[in-house]
Amino acid sequence: MQMHASGASVRDIRAANEKKWSASFPTHTPTPPPPPPPK
Repeated sequence: MQMHASGASVRDIRAANEKKWSASFPTHTPTPPPPPPPK
């Protein structure tokens, strides 16, 4: 919530979560990737 409130994009939030948690868990949930950045 803090990242969103500070103006971070969905892509940035997802990347931060992946960096923080991916080493702790061997598999991922089937969460779709974030939408592409606006043009």
